Amino acid sequence: VVERIFAQPQFKGTMFLPYGGPFYHENRSSQFVRACARLGGGYICGSEVYLGEEATVELANSRLNNRLVDEMMRWEECFSDAASKLIIVYGFMSQPPESLNVHPTVDYRVWMDMQMRLLATDPVFFGLGGIQWYLSSYCDEENLRLAGRLYRHYAIGGNTQPLIKDPYNLTHIRNPDFENGTTGWTVSPAEPGSIGTKTHNGYSWLQGRYPRTKSAVIDNSFLWMKRSAAKPNTFSQQIANLQPGRLYSMKMIPADYQDLVQERSNKAANAVTIKLDNVQILPGPKRSFQSTFANSYAHRLGKFDRRHRYSMNYHWRVFRARGESANLTVSDWQDENTAGGPVGQELMFSFIEIQPYLED
Repeated sequence: VVERIFAQPQFKGTMFLPYGGPFYHENRSSQFVRACARLGGGYICGSEVYLGEEATVELANSRLNNRLVDEMMRWEECFSDAASKLIIVYGFMSQPPESLNVHPTVDYRVWMDMQMRLLATDPVFFGLGGIQWYLSSYCDEENLRLAGRLYRHYAIGGNTQPLIKDPYNLTHIRNPDFENGTTGWTVSPAEPGSIGTKTHNGYSWLQGRYPRTKSAVIDNSFLWMKRSAAKPNTFSQQIANLQPGRLYSMKMIPADYQDLVQERSNKAANAVTIKLDNVQILPGPKRSFQSTFANSYAHRLGKFDRRHRYSMNYHWRVFRARGESANLTVSDWQDENTAGGPVGQELMFSFIEIQPYLED
């Protein structure tokens, strides 16, 4: 097909750049990209590399070596001078409905930095044809800005030292996905039995975390609360290791538990209160919001698919620390005096992330 396209005079001088991969196997895939390179501008392809966070920096470095360095050597075995003809396409999806920001214990900015620094420092990528981040509509505004800074720092400025100096693992919140029950959290049930922890296999996939976890507990656990008419259920924790004056972001995903287990599609904003003490919340809708979203068309679970969607909420706050610690309190009432939602509604909470924020 490519040969037929470029046989037409009107396509003379145009470029056809395949996107995907890997195309380095000795079969029709490699024949295809050779035809594209020969006829349409010299490039092999844009190599799609979407890497979700790993739980530790050791696993992260191993993943980068296996997925990028080793794979680049396989490209070179199939194509001469492959690096100069290749565009590495990283993923920076970092908010619902699909996100590579899968561990709330990891600083996603550091993970992005590590990926770019590898291309700038490992000899196997010398003379690389190009770098691209995908996809801006799935990326939050902070990481979109960070991508621009990383381009400038490494690809234009020629730097080899990290742009982001923070450690890989976050230490501000313990047990942010409730994998270890309520360890680290202070829970205050409105009545006996109204707070607990549960798991639901595949829930993190429904949230949009990519790729899908194979564990029934890791990333599929959550705190469960049943709303009372008497008073709100609350859970809280002291946020640790803050730098006074520095900006941080807070993220959280709550959803309706019965909608999940009964596989109901019901778009609604959940009545939830987030209270942050000893901080200054930045004003404006870009810095503090609650958004209702549905599972991605590609993230199916049970009856939930692209037509029958599961609705969740995404909370985002940006705040400036006033001290080395702060207190986070979350309740299932609209405010201290108003429930704001149906009595008896069961809400689930997970992915509570506190992370340094890239200042404008």
